[in-house]
Amino acid sequence: MKNVKSLILYFFILILSGCDTEGEYTDAGYVSFTVKIEWQADANIDYKMTFDNDTIKQNTGIIVPREQTSGVLRVYRNDETTPELEKEVTIENGVISLIQLPGSTISLSPTVEDEDPSESSRIKVRFFYNGIEGIGNSAKVDIFTSTDFRTWDSVGSITLEEGKLSSYVELNLNHFFPASTRTAYFCCDITDLATGVMLAQHTSRAGLITFQTGSSSFDSVTGFKAINKFATCQMAAPTTYRFNYVFGTAWE
Repeated sequence: MKNVKSLILYFFILILSGCDTEGEYTDAGYVSFTVKIEWQADANIDYKMTFDNDTIKQNTGIIVPREQTSGVLRVYRNDETTPELEKEVTIENGVISLIQLPGSTISLSPTVEDEDPSESSRIKVRFFYNGIEGIGNSAKVDIFTSTDFRTWDSVGSITLEEGKLSSYVELNLNHFFPASTRTAYFCCDITDLATGVMLAQHTSRAGLITFQTGSSSFDSVTGFKAINKFATCQMAAPTTYRFNYVFGTAWE
């Protein structure tokens, strides 16, 4: 392993100083970081990772010199010798996030690339699908909201590519507040772009977006507050084409 002598000196300094430097830059000129798999669809896969050919341990991560915080991240599936992911990365906040979608290879998660929603009553949602009958390589999702499933407002539209995470759509839980204090539901029209066939209609309560159990709280003055500021949802199989919550990032 490279920099062995330097790392021995570094650990000696840590022992003397008693510092806890996990994920932080240190006076000794080193930084530690970890790799986090945000969500893994295929649980039977065992991933092994390296940074510039040095092994990254699942629980403790890796320590590198400050001047070497850019390098090649490699992720290997099970005991294969060819990496499933090979990417030049730069360590910025002590964590590199990965995601593995159903039937897809592992990839960098784009969660950190988006700004927080403008208010705590809002949540940013992204979607993905894989192997859904009747939908080819891409689909259009038009989002509508209602409190009674009779009167609907259009609140957004997005295009999905099979096996890929979409960009985020920001949804407002206070869309009807304060005129109404009832919970807002979000349903979708889903259209296969290759054929133009609409497979789901919001008026039939199809494409219901779920954020998570207990996804919001309510205050009579400020209205609804989202538990999560980000959510990732997977399209379920027919007939409802429901978007099920998979994981998210909570408001602090």
